[in-house]
Amino acid sequence: AFVADAADGLADLLAGRRHVLDLQIALPGVSAWDRAVLAGVATIGWGEVTSYGRLARLIGRPGAARAAGGAVGRNPLGLVIPCHRVLAGDGSIGGYGGGWWGPREELLDLKRALLAREGVALPARDLVG
Repeated sequence: AFVADAADGLADLLAGRRHVLDLQIALPGVSAWDRAVLAGVATIGWGEVTSYGRLARLIGRPGAARAAGGAVGRNPLGLVIPCHRVLAGDGSIGGYGGGWWGPREELLDLKRALLAREGVALPARDLVG
């Protein structure tokens, strides 16, 4: 049932019929730091973005923007935990996926497409900080 619900939820998300995936997930093998960062990412709503620095501050670790970026890049569930909503501090695209899903430019194109689907125009200088 969980797999079917998750598949249905992802299909609805990609078709634009839903904006939130309400799935209880386990992240075995993910460090406590990465879990904290990803929990912060999970609070970023549809059509909203934040910066790596703001994300670090959100989880109580100001000054840890680079470390937060590393954790975001290791996100094993990119559509479920919407790391595409985290941008560089200047509102530019930043990175996406840490390079393990495919070539960098293809990943950045995917991130741009996901953000565009949510109505986010880049650079998003007025939306991050």
